[in-house]
Amino acid sequence: MRWLSRALPALALPLMLLADTPPAFPPSPAPRTEVTHRLVRAACASQALARLADAAGRRACEEDTPASARPALGGSRTFAVPAASSGDGTLIARQRLVTIGPVALDLVAYLSSNLIVGGLLCFVDDGQPRSTVLHLHGGFGGIFVNPDGGDTIGSCYRWAAENGRTAFVPSYRGQDGGQGQPELCLGEADDVAAAALLLRSLPIVDPDRVAVVGGSMGGCVALRAGTRIPNLRAVVAIAPMTDFKAIATHHRTSFVPKVETRCDGSTIDWDTGGPAFADLVDANICGHAGCTDEEYASRSPIPDVLNASNPTLVLAAGDDNIVPVEQQVLWSALRSAFGAHVDVDIRDRCSPVAAPVLGTDVLVYVPGAYHLMENGPVISTLVYLSDLLDAAAPPDASGL
Repeated sequence: MRWLSRALPALALPLMLLADTPPAFPPSPAPRTEVTHRLVRAACASQALARLADAAGRRACEEDTPASARPALGGSRTFAVPAASSGDGTLIARQRLVTIGPVALDLVAYLSSNLIVGGLLCFVDDGQPRSTVLHLHGGFGGIFVNPDGGDTIGSCYRWAAENGRTAFVPSYRGQDGGQGQPELCLGEADDVAAAALLLRSLPIVDPDRVAVVGGSMGGCVALRAGTRIPNLRAVVAIAPMTDFKAIATHHRTSFVPKVETRCDGSTIDWDTGGPAFADLVDANICGHAGCTDEEYASRSPIPDVLNASNPTLVLAAGDDNIVPVEQQVLWSALRSAFGAHVDVDIRDRCSPVAAPVLGTDVLVYVPGAYHLMENGPVISTLVYLSDLLDAAAPPDASGL
């Protein structure tokens, strides 16, 4: 379970929530090569990628290439791609960033809603199709620039190196040099759906064994994208945001800092919140404090409840002061109210790893848990995801 425990920090809400957001790039008619260059520059400047490569005795973006022969942007291998079309999921560019043992890490640029966006593809470089995880970061920054969603680069690598799966970590629109503007769980769901189309076209992906996992804002994106991507083996949403007006109101009127005592005796100060956090939410939604009800509601996954057909697990933290727990459980509560069978699994926050039941709809509720939940419950949800990826067939997901 070592690989799972180290995936945990990249799934929950970051602790750097109020850091400056990275610059956004407008959906201008910039040449495709210019956008690709920006994405590669962001990747090659990533400290997380450099640390990962250095730990393995490699150099990110300089692998096996003499200094005199290196391209200006770094990278030893640029892949030829088919002539680009205008459809979602079209591969625009792909460049090797580093190879660590049998695992390759490639920067990928692709189309989503006529925008060029990017992401990190991690895979065992043997040409074999493998089960695949779309790993969605939380927070408001990218995965290379201002990576406030946790170590998603390390998690992407470990999905491949330690679990033998293909993994893809998308940079959402407006992040890491990609086109567009951050939209906070609106267009980002389209970016993930487009990424699924791209992945299922690659020979290193088994198109019948694809799953999505995300935490906090990434959990919201996972729920929204999960209704746009057919035949997923699993959708896992950890402490998902589902009601942005309620989040903004909570942080302006009732947020209270808390100190969490972890199961190992260490403590975490949960004091990153309040009006400044609400302002950051609004800035990403409408550009000013106090967005309209329509702007808040348009990025909620709740209207998609009736359209859900993929096996979905929601993990809710009972003592969360960042995302109130009542909205974390809202998806599952409405699924149940509309007639779906939802298996409810109540876990102690310090419980050992034990996979939830392999049902179509599952709510794992952890009383006393904070936003960055303990390893046991979170790893259990990732075991659920892995078990469904490895099952002979997915459970019945016929819907309501």
